[in-house]
Amino acid sequence: MIETTTQAVATRVDPVVERMHGEEIVDPYRWLEDGEADEVRQWTAAQNERTEAVLAWLPERPALERRLASLLQVGSVSGLHEYNGRFFFQRREGTQNQPVLCVKHGVDAEARVIVDPNREGEEGLVALDWWYPSHDGTLVAYGLSANGDEWSTLHIVEVASGEVRPDRIARTRYASVAWLPAASGFYYTRYPEPSSVPPGQENYNSHVFFHELGADPAQDPKVFGEGREPEDMISVGLGLVGRWLVVSAFKGWSRSDLYIRDLHDGDGAFIPVVEGIDAVFDAEVSGWWLLARTNLDAPNYRIVGFDLRRIDALGPKAAETIIREDPSRVIEGFAATAEEIVTLELG
Repeated sequence: MIETTTQAVATRVDPVVERMHGEEIVDPYRWLEDGEADEVRQWTAAQNERTEAVLAWLPERPALERRLASLLQVGSVSGLHEYNGRFFFQRREGTQNQPVLCVKHGVDAEARVIVDPNREGEEGLVALDWWYPSHDGTLVAYGLSANGDEWSTLHIVEVASGEVRPDRIARTRYASVAWLPAASGFYYTRYPEPSSVPPGQENYNSHVFFHELGADPAQDPKVFGEGREPEDMISVGLGLVGRWLVVSAFKGWSRSDLYIRDLHDGDGAFIPVVEGIDAVFDAEVSGWWLLARTNLDAPNYRIVGFDLRRIDALGPKAAETIIREDPSRVIEGFAATAEEIVTLELG
């Protein structure tokens, strides 16, 4: 047993040596990664007991606890988005452990809770990780995870009734979702089942699938990702018209490949727009334009556009600058309406 005092807890050193990219990496505490092992549980309990013993000596602790409790009950509102006249946002009030997802049917309407993760567990350890309303605002796909593992399970709620549909899709950590205009289905990203890949690969290989409402998720067809680098972080987008499916494959945070597929072209293949270039392309479709925020030849970013009426001539050289780089301001994000582009800039 590990004895606990106000002194530092002794931690066993058991070096594990690995060679990665020609370099020798030594990890002396690999054994602590096994959170279910008895020794690790004892070590964690000892650390917690020591922390409580040290903090108990602080005369300021009760006052700090009261002040922090008061501040945490102030509440917050975040993530406001409008879909077909319905306003979706997250809200946390009072002593709620987790924010809830709300909707307002109009600016002056009363807010109504449609997803409350606090009801999913008595300890408040179920979290709402992400959410994507359909274009018409009738359905919301959202992810719930437990105990901080972020391995979301996708659910779908009907906004009008609050009824949760039977569709369930596991392994949707950090999912990206793109609804069809008629809300009959959506494209989404998910990770493989651990039993379907070699050990250690279950945290990689995120691919794009298509789910039709009511279908068996196990039979969802894979539409993108096969044969790509396992570390690729993939996101999907689909414009309001529902014709152009956009896929971005990020390689770390410094570069991304960009592809587009014409869904009106039957089983048309994905067309590479940008591939193998050391730059970021964060894209969305607006009408006949594929717009992208990029740092290609622009460290502070610029907004470029690709004309989809010339789909056979896509590529980095076809990018037309829509908003020039400002040397004094960084474009951190953008959104496109039917006639305008709104940018978020940091000066």
